[in-house]
Amino acid sequence: MTDRLYIWVIYHRPLDFPDVPYVARRQWVRGDEIEYDPDHFEADTLEEIRAKIPWGLVKIGRYPDDDPVIVECWM
Repeated sequence: MTDRLYIWVIYHRPLDFPDVPYVARRQWVRGDEIEYDPDHFEADTLEEIRAKIPWGLVKIGRYPDDDPVIVECWM
C-alpha cells in the first residue's frame, strides 16, 4: 500500500518539449508535495495523447490558475 497517488498531466507544447504538440507526464502526489516522474508520453494530437493515458483514470480538468500549457489532468 502507498500513501501517495499519481496523476497524469497533459501539456500542450511545454518549454522542455517545444517541438512536440502534446506531452503527458506522470506526477506522484503526497499531501502538498509533488514528485515528477520521468515517465511521459508524446503525441501529435490531443486525441492521441488521451488514448495513451492508462485505462481507468478519470479526467479532472484543470484549475484556472494552472500554467497555460496544462490542458487537463487525469487521476
